[in-house]
Amino acid sequence: DGPAIDHLHALRAAGIGNLRLSGVCHGDLRFDAGGDLTAATVRGDLRLSDAGEIALGHINGDIFIEKVFGVFRAERVDGDARLNGIGGMLSIGRLAGDLRAAGLAGGLAAQVHGDVALPGPYAAPGGYRLSTVGDASCELPADADVRLTVNAQGRVRSDIPLTPTGDGAPSFTATIGMGTVSVTFNVAGDARISQAGAAGASKSYERRGRSRSADFADPGNLGDR
Repeated sequence: DGPAIDHLHALRAAGIGNLRLSGVCHGDLRFDAGGDLTAATVRGDLRLSDAGEIALGHINGDIFIEKVFGVFRAERVDGDARLNGIGGMLSIGRLAGDLRAAGLAGGLAAQVHGDVALPGPYAAPGGYRLSTVGDASCELPADADVRLTVNAQGRVRSDIPLTPTGDGAPSFTATIGMGTVSVTFNVAGDARISQAGAAGASKSYERRGRSRSADFADPGNLGDR
């Protein structure tokens, strides 16, 4: 195992074994090409690449994550999150900012207060479950094999036909392929569902009795700072 550290101002570590930060990092934390990382509190940003399993407590800043081979879990993140290439389950208890995450091979469970963009693919047997106060964008590959459920308070725009639940609730479902992987979005704002190679124009679905004129924002600019 690598070192256990109780208190520091900032840290940059590369090429070391497992690192456990049980106290507070008052600045930014960077961890590259290492083993597992456990961090209780980081007051700044977290940047991480090529690591094993990640267990985080409270991150006050943004997180930028590239290539995690195991499980990634965070209890609370006050900033934005950019993640790419997570081999295990991605779990975020509360994310105050925006989320953009791609290459989630192990599945997803997250509570988000900002906007969300998930380019996929969606292949984890454990499924993907997301709740957000903002808007959400889901990009399905051409060969998607998912059972999709979208619960949205705002407008839903979709390249694939959606079926309303029929009970008056703002809930829609669709099965693509055999429906092997469960994907559930609970969205307080607008939702955009796209699929590569989908034929025809997108259709718009809205909650009965609700009128919303604003279109869904371009997810490519979420959380730019």
